[in-house]
Amino acid sequence: MSSGKWRFRIEDMLNAARKIVAYVEGLTFEDFARDEKTFDAVLRRLTLLGAAATHVPEEIVSRTSDIPWFEMRGSSMRFGRVRKVIHERQQDGTARAGSAGYR
Repeated sequence: MSSGKWRFRIEDMLNAARKIVAYVEGLTFEDFARDEKTFDAVLRRLTLLGAAATHVPEEIVSRTSDIPWFEMRGSSMRFGRVRKVIHERQQDGTARAGSAGYR
C-alpha cells in the first residue's frame, strides 16, 4: 500500500476516535448503555477504527509498539459480543459504571 493510502487510514482512525470522545463526553456508563443511538454510533466508529488499523503496514506497526494495533485490528468482531453483554446487563439490571471497561 502506498504511503498516502495508509496515512489516509491513520486519519480515519483519528477522526473516529475524536468522534467517539465527542459522543460519550459527559455520559455515565448507564446513560451510554441506555442510549441506543449513541451506543450504535460509538460501535460503528470503533468498527471503522479497527478496519482502518488493518490497513496500516506491518513496518509501521512494528515501529509503534506503544499503540495497541492487535486489539484495534480485531475489534470489530469483539464489539458484537460487547453489545450482547451490555444488552443482557440492561435486561437484568446489572449495568453499572465501570462495566465492560467503560468509565
